Amino acid sequence: MKSEQSAHRENKRSTKNRQTNCLTIGFLVILSLLFILSNILLVFSFNIQRVVFNPETLTQSINDRLMSDHMIEKSLFTTAQNSDKVSTQTLDIGSLITTMSPENRAIVQQLLFPETFLYGLVSTSVDAFLLWADSDMQGLQFTWDMTPLKNRLAGEEGQEVLKIAARSLPDCTPEEMNDIITQMMADPSAPINSDRLCRFAEPYKDQQMQIFTTALNAVNGGISPSYTVTPIQEGVSSAGSTRLIRGILGFIQFYGRWGWVVSLSLLSLILIIGVRSLDTLSGWVGIPLLLSGILVLTSAVISRMWIFNRLNAILTTNLSPISADLSNSILKGVSGDILLPMMFHGIILLVIGGVSFVILVIRKIMKAK
Repeated sequence: MKSEQSAHRENKRSTKNRQTNCLTIGFLVILSLLFILSNILLVFSFNIQRVVFNPETLTQSINDRLMSDHMIEKSLFTTAQNSDKVSTQTLDIGSLITTMSPENRAIVQQLLFPETFLYGLVSTSVDAFLLWADSDMQGLQFTWDMTPLKNRLAGEEGQEVLKIAARSLPDCTPEEMNDIITQMMADPSAPINSDRLCRFAEPYKDQQMQIFTTALNAVNGGISPSYTVTPIQEGVSSAGSTRLIRGILGFIQFYGRWGWVVSLSLLSLILIIGVRSLDTLSGWVGIPLLLSGILVLTSAVISRMWIFNRLNAILTTNLSPISADLSNSILKGVSGDILLPMMFHGIILLVIGGVSFVILVIRKIMKAK
């Protein structure tokens, strides 16, 4: 009788232990899944906020990309190509730029759009974006100071550009010069009409530089001292979508700074509840780290290949070709500065988790022997 009662109590105790173990394992599985999710969010949020919410880093990232892709030079050339077709017959600035070699256009970019000037424009844009992201304003608007550009166009830099342009032209033939001289004698103030752009012969080179200077002054006069840019117009985008964007940015900024506290807390719970040996450490910590690394790497690759293309398509839907190229270049630069370190962090998680998993497998094989 006593043995039956003892066996009954033992069965109840073992059943209760099994139930407790099942609950513990279930709780550990949930903690592990949350740990994996937290690690992924932490790596993504940290790398995004490290670039996007750091004005100097974001400004430098965009500026470096624009310079390395020669976007200002390309935009300048594209704008000249798309200028009024009559300009080919009137020796204007747009026509001059199209005759330049890529090397000369790069020199023109350095003269008129030095890196310090571009950095200032990008910095103004970034500061306005971050201010908008941290405010209740629905519209996003900022103003570029174009005075430095106007000063260069009116100064020595502008004259140097014209000299480079003149040197890029082929010499006029005698027939062309005779026609040009006849036009200048008939009406010195009228535009020169010619079948092609060419370099005047002596002693008319000074007159040609005067024509070019007049054209450059006209371009400079058409540039406003300040240029207002409105990427997001107030009233066009809904208040709901604006709040959603700000909510996502706010979460990224918060989790990028404090997400490590969540991951560390989950790791501490896993260690306290589930780790009793090296095997359990490799199982409950190593495997989640391994999966975290795999998922971070996979997500980074997918973001680079698919999400980038989708986001770029959305952002450039209603933009001109020049603006679309600029947007594409900026997005590539910023995403590269975010995703490459993210992949590196994923590799670190993968290596730590992989080593732990290998140790677990080896120990199990040795125990089996």
